[in-house]
Amino acid sequence: MTNLFEALVVDIVLVVVSVIVLYYRGILKDPLHPAGVFLVCHVVVVTLRLGQLNGQLVPVNWLAWPVSVDEVIRAAHGAELLLLSMMAVWATAGPYQPRRQTATPVAVCRAETQSFERAIQVSAVICLLVGLAALASGIREANASYDSRETFAATAYVLGATKWPAWAFAMLIFAKGLKPLYVAGTIISFGLILATSTSRYGVILPALFIALATISKRPLRRWSLWMPIGALSLWLAWFPLKEVEGQIREEGLSSVGTLFSTAFESLQLGLSRGASVGSGSVDTQYLDIEGAYMTLADLYGQPFYGTTILPLFVLPVPRNIWPTKPHLDEYLRQISTTARPLGNIQMVPGLVGEGYANFRYPGIVLFGVVIALLYTYTYRWAAKTRHSSARRMFYLLLLTSAVLVYRDGLYSLLVFPLAVGMPITLALLSIYISGKVLPRKKDSRPAALSGAPGLRFNHRRGSLHRL
Repeated sequence: MTNLFEALVVDIVLVVVSVIVLYYRGILKDPLHPAGVFLVCHVVVVTLRLGQLNGQLVPVNWLAWPVSVDEVIRAAHGAELLLLSMMAVWATAGPYQPRRQTATPVAVCRAETQSFERAIQVSAVICLLVGLAALASGIREANASYDSRETFAATAYVLGATKWPAWAFAMLIFAKGLKPLYVAGTIISFGLILATSTSRYGVILPALFIALATISKRPLRRWSLWMPIGALSLWLAWFPLKEVEGQIREEGLSSVGTLFSTAFESLQLGLSRGASVGSGSVDTQYLDIEGAYMTLADLYGQPFYGTTILPLFVLPVPRNIWPTKPHLDEYLRQISTTARPLGNIQMVPGLVGEGYANFRYPGIVLFGVVIALLYTYTYRWAAKTRHSSARRMFYLLLLTSAVLVYRDGLYSLLVFPLAVGMPITLALLSIYISGKVLPRKKDSRPAALSGAPGLRFNHRRGSLHRL
């Protein structure tokens, strides 16, 4: 217990110091900087789990080879090493300092914005129709036995399409804002997904994207009270959604009281620190699993030296065409044992476990630096444009994926835009190909000096100002 308490104190100190340093450097003043998202992920996965284990909970004990306290502490130190490597990149890079740019004529800005919004609206309608068709297929087959759902369960692409209605309305909200019609459509889509899906991400991730899009659309991007409240609400909704989805699929909405009871019990299990719940909810055990994977990687005998990403190159091939296609977690299945079949039951290693499996502790640092550099570059790349642009939309999609990248591993950088967030990826790709959003020609003279009405994009305020 003393070791766990010391680990908790060290982690809290590191998080507080990171927040102070990054805020002093001006990085955390922008809610859309990736540092804030990854810090929240660290607190949820590491700090809160250490706090639970300092109560009466025990590490994962439902495996034939239970996870030890030392393994959890080792994983916590690995996560702290990951955070330190990321913080070093962010603190060194500093805040984005926009350069003085030539003013853009008002007519050009309006034309580009309207063209972008029209393209997004067309893409959203197409994605909505495809998603509703996939949902209708799932609803029809939900009444059949599980073994007979061959069409619906034949490929992950069809399963992913059932989430498209929510993403369609998320795109519309990005382009046009929180219109009552779009908000109502989003809520209805969430209800349909809960009734037919087995994945909470179909609700949580579109909701997170909508929240980020709302922040991005604000003329002045500063922290406000609703942001931490919204983040806390999404996190609390994460615990009961899986059980609620299962109950809706089995019993429908016949008993609303039972649904609320199930949700409350799941939430209580996720937040409990009492001995009566053993090792707690599986949704809080990611740190334990990372520690178990680190031990399994040691027992395997040799690092993978980056070969864990090789299955990504055959990701687009449907498994019903290539039944023996390597799994994305092929290396996890290789290091799993009978006593710890973590890969076979699809437990995720996180960035810490994946980095350690590839290059041991230097791999954790390497993964942290690479991820921090990638997100910092895309953040600055998107900050050069206004909200209604393909760059900003792509960055918000990537920022939404940060939750999966931290929890699941590096492969989510590709899996998320190609599978989970495919509607937005297809929309951006169609915009790029069709040329609906064309890069404007740079004018050698400021618009105000040339006599044309113009406006300048203020990067600090995130808004357009007439010259």
